Amino acid sequence: MAALSFTREDRVKIHEDAPDAEGGDEMLDIRRVPGAPGIEPSGVPETAWRLVRRAAAAARAPLVELATVTPRHDLWDAVCDRWVALPPGLPDGSYLALAAAGSGLAPLARAGEVVLVRVDRAARPRATVVVRSPSGDYVAARVSEMSATTIKLVPLAGQLPFAIRRDSSLVVGVVALAWSAPRKPARRGVRPDPA
Repeated sequence: MAALSFTREDRVKIHEDAPDAEGGDEMLDIRRVPGAPGIEPSGVPETAWRLVRRAAAAARAPLVELATVTPRHDLWDAVCDRWVALPPGLPDGSYLALAAAGSGLAPLARAGEVVLVRVDRAARPRATVVVRSPSGDYVAARVSEMSATTIKLVPLAGQLPFAIRRDSSLVVGVVALAWSAPRKPARRGVRPDPA
């Protein structure tokens, strides 16, 4: 597999170009990697929670198909038998790959495309995160405010803002990058000939 490098042109602007409130190295724009990630069998099927630990040591991330996760079941209990190779240049850490289904991860990913989430990084104001919404769906959102008990979020797909308890079981992690298929420019409608 060829090594990937990320240039400024590879990035898709999602947020303002400013450091986070705590002055950390949190990226406020999301790297978009063209194409699909390298998907491999993980060996033994395990829950996402167990596999994420083993995957980090192998520079991999468990792949969870969001289409298989229902609002009544936790993403971490999903059984994974595949993982993705982490692109070079990412900071060491634990990651989870999410294959999009529906519009929950829009505009980062369309159905079938993959978003990589760092699960060992805490949410911070202005970070892009994947969270479990009050409806039970997993969505990509920007953290707008945080208190000792609440996180206020603005979904990237344009839905109404919402708040969740500041609970690690509701925050999957901070978005690191998104793989995506090449996007064709929108076609404009053709006017019919006035007859």
